[in-house]
Amino acid sequence: MKKFATIVSAVVWGMLLNPLQAQNLDLYQMKGNPLSLLQNPAARTDLRFHMSLPGLTTQGNMTTPLKDLWGNVGQQIQGLSAPNVGLASATDIELLGLGAQRKKSYTWLQVGAEVDASFHWDKDLIAFGFYGMKDANGVIDPNYSGDFSSSDFGLSAMGRVTLGRQQKINDKLRIGLAIQANRLLGGFRWDVNEWSLNSTQTPVGTNSLNWNSDMQVSAFGLIADGAQLDSALDFPRYLIMGMLPAYLNMLKAQKNSYSMNIGLHYEPSNWLILSAAVNGIPLSGGSKGGGILNSRSLRWQSNFTYDGFSAGFSPQDTGSWAYYLTNLQSQVVDGFQIEGAPAASFYAPFTAHTAAYVKLNKQHQVGLHAAHVRRLAGLHQSIGLAYQGFMGRKLQLATSYRLHRWSGLQGASEFSTVLQHRIMPWTTLYWGTNLWLSTPGFQDGTLLLPGNFQSWQVTAGLNVTLFEKRYQEERAAKKAAKQQAKMDKKAAKRAERTL
Repeated sequence: MKKFATIVSAVVWGMLLNPLQAQNLDLYQMKGNPLSLLQNPAARTDLRFHMSLPGLTTQGNMTTPLKDLWGNVGQQIQGLSAPNVGLASATDIELLGLGAQRKKSYTWLQVGAEVDASFHWDKDLIAFGFYGMKDANGVIDPNYSGDFSSSDFGLSAMGRVTLGRQQKINDKLRIGLAIQANRLLGGFRWDVNEWSLNSTQTPVGTNSLNWNSDMQVSAFGLIADGAQLDSALDFPRYLIMGMLPAYLNMLKAQKNSYSMNIGLHYEPSNWLILSAAVNGIPLSGGSKGGGILNSRSLRWQSNFTYDGFSAGFSPQDTGSWAYYLTNLQSQVVDGFQIEGAPAASFYAPFTAHTAAYVKLNKQHQVGLHAAHVRRLAGLHQSIGLAYQGFMGRKLQLATSYRLHRWSGLQGASEFSTVLQHRIMPWTTLYWGTNLWLSTPGFQDGTLLLPGNFQSWQVTAGLNVTLFEKRYQEERAAKKAAKQQAKMDKKAAKRAERTL
């Protein structure tokens, strides 16, 4: 067992020191909340029965902290370290779940959906909107070069059903396994492989302006495989048709993809807890590709060259616009092509968690929690110092301070909290957010609050839960001990009076 503890410790600390970091979900390892089983199938919930009612966890982020956009927005955007400006969000909708304890095992079923969205504009494209082809001095640059390829847009919705089982090996070790069926409900993506605008000066003093693009639009599960896409207009036409009654038929025909979640919970001593989990492991090649039917893509490639552009060109001059458009339509189209293409790849969410907690006493613990999250909304990594504790019998608090990386870029730090309150004997309400707890940021020596605001999290829901019988037995024993102490005290007083 000591050798096993050493191996587990090495794995945990190895993951903590690597940039595999977590979504801002403070429900991880939270006792009394069955949704922690979705993050770690081996999580110790101390429950003997649960019914999870509708709940919501949504998390989103901007590509840069708020302080980086204050002031002169155009100049601030040009100086960003991030390649683009935009938003991404990942939302988990919990519908219904059931779970029950049987001897040393716990089995549960959870039904829910995952909705992802992301939208980004390349910072060069935004700067072009502010300044056109002007340089830092406000003068049109005859050798302008703009690369807009870091732009994208995506939406997806996927239903899931998770069946899991946790086994208590002994008082120190629990393992958990869950099989998850995923069904794509629909999705849409715009991917940019290349998008640029370049200007070069000609020998006669005018400019040659070149537009080049290679983009792809993909719809997941929304356009029938047999639809004939002969033009760009066919794509939205069949997309709309697919979203009407034909969509239900496509949804029925859609394939499920399957993934596996595994977890471990280990307490090598009375004061230390180690845990790790990997969720979304594909069970077949079809799962890795999403198992998608009714998915189509269009690829748009274009190359335009406009010769004769001069600095005197004015968008307000209708004659100039007319001359420009006439040439564009007749002479300068070097290449324009729209064709069907294989649908872009789609993956179910993948997460890896690891944590190490130190028990301060039976009611309170602190530790480090790290995880790696890959979804359509993007790649999210974080590491945080976490606290979990009971504030009496009816109130539980989980709070953390986390450092983030969003799609490989260093993000702002933040505090977040989750409260769980037993509002009725069998019913608990949980809710949490980080919206008011973003850490302050400095800009040119000035303290800005909330300058480091970059991400948000809102969590809320209801659960019907019954704790293990040992909790009732412990309360009964504690009550009996108090009564016995009172009786002993009274007996001692009577003995004193007798003497």
